[in-house]
Amino acid sequence: MKNIVEALGATGHWAAISLYDGYNDAQINLGYLSRHNKIVNNRIADKGIAVGAWAPSILTDNTGTQIHANRATQIGVTYSKGKKIISGNKVNNYWAIEARDYKFPGKSNHQAPPGWTGYQQP
Repeated sequence: MKNIVEALGATGHWAAISLYDGYNDAQINLGYLSRHNKIVNNRIADKGIAVGAWAPSILTDNTGTQIHANRATQIGVTYSKGKKIISGNKVNNYWAIEARDYKFPGKSNHQAPPGWTGYQQP
């Protein structure tokens, strides 16, 4: 929460913050470790935020993940199930691949979810 990430340049990955559960079924079957995360009020100069896994045949479960009031280049959700809310962010692009149970209510002008403290409108 409330991090400022300066430009990272050519790191080989598009995301500065990543909730990543694996790249194959064996890793996903170890357990759904990236649940109930809150990524809030971060400022990321030249990278995005990633949620999920990459290219297993089964979906990981990111239930309870909340991404709110961040500034970043993009937010992507991949190979992910479970209810997630992604709102109040200022980004250039939202996208999802093989993902379900998520909401992208919009880029800005949203209220913080109930019970959140320290919220700052992006």
